[in-house]
Amino acid sequence: MPLLESTLEQPTLVNAPRTNARSALASSLSARVALSFLLLSLLTRMALLALSLPVAGGHPGNWIAAFLVGSISDLATLAFALLPVALFELLLPPSWPRASALLRGGAFAFITFTLLFTAASEVIFWQEFGSRFNFIAVDYLVYTREVLDNIRQSYPVGPLLALFAAMALVPAFFWRQHWRDANRISRRQRATIVLALMVAGCLSWSLWNSERPAVTRNHYANELAGNGIYNFFSAYRNNELNYSSYYPTLPAAELGSQLQ
Repeated sequence: MPLLESTLEQPTLVNAPRTNARSALASSLSARVALSFLLLSLLTRMALLALSLPVAGGHPGNWIAAFLVGSISDLATLAFALLPVALFELLLPPSWPRASALLRGGAFAFITFTLLFTAASEVIFWQEFGSRFNFIAVDYLVYTREVLDNIRQSYPVGPLLALFAAMALVPAFFWRQHWRDANRISRRQRATIVLALMVAGCLSWSLWNSERPAVTRNHYANELAGNGIYNFFSAYRNNELNYSSYYPTLPAAELGSQLQ
């Protein structure tokens, strides 16, 4: 019987390191940021849908398609956004576990605050233009002072920033044990994560494009299918705005007859 008991206990002992490794990876800064990013992206898309339903209407299938394609947009964006986070975690010194844990928590709070601020900015932009970030948002960077003055006059900026800071600090504090557990991730595992994200980023760059064909005939559903962060950098890179989507136009035949 003792021999049988030791034989039965052996698989547990063998699987223990693998379980600990998976637990440590789940506690990593990259994993927690990815979870927060995807959750906030979903909540933002739901908020924008709630804002647009009274004026957009549309078949429920349009919104389902928007959320499905939007999930792919979020993953494509995450492949790029998560790479600096993984590089940051790769450079954390394993010989200073307390400092590394503190840096993970601080980085998570800062990133989460930025994501919350971006989500709130998207809601404001959507209310004004009925669109995800585009070249108009990029153009706002040129007139930063005027835009900020307008925002200060229209919204309680101070309380909102304090709320975002609290919402970012609370999970960073309650996940402090996870930041310590992440110290068990080996340098080789961290490098593998970075390499995997580089490959995912290359695939996203070659296979995914914000200028893809429309998902539906509903403008709002098509905009919901995108990701605001991805669209912002895409607009900055392309330096253009779809004229017909934001300005009234006439059919080409009618315009030609008028010009004659």
